[in-house]
Amino acid sequence: MGNMALVCLMFYRLNLEIPIIRNNMPKLKTKSAVKKRFKLTASGKVIASQAGKKHFMRRRTKAQIRNLRGTTILCPQDGYNIKKYFLPYGIN
Repeated sequence: MGNMALVCLMFYRLNLEIPIIRNNMPKLKTKSAVKKRFKLTASGKVIASQAGKKHFMRRRTKAQIRNLRGTTILCPQDGYNIKKYFLPYGIN
């Protein structure tokens, strides 16, 4: 007998009501590509690397290249969309 059958038998013999066990919905998967491209701050904002830094660098000025270093915080609406559709539980 399985564990559930033993529990049901015990409740039946003791004249108790059998509790209904409901299965939860399966967990949502986080998109793997988004895990690699974005991070969340402690306050919940979304951080992304600067765009425009991958190729065609020879036609950019030195100042442009300097200003494209590091990361940037996405605007609130873009951050909201990333968190809602691609990061259902945030990034662990």
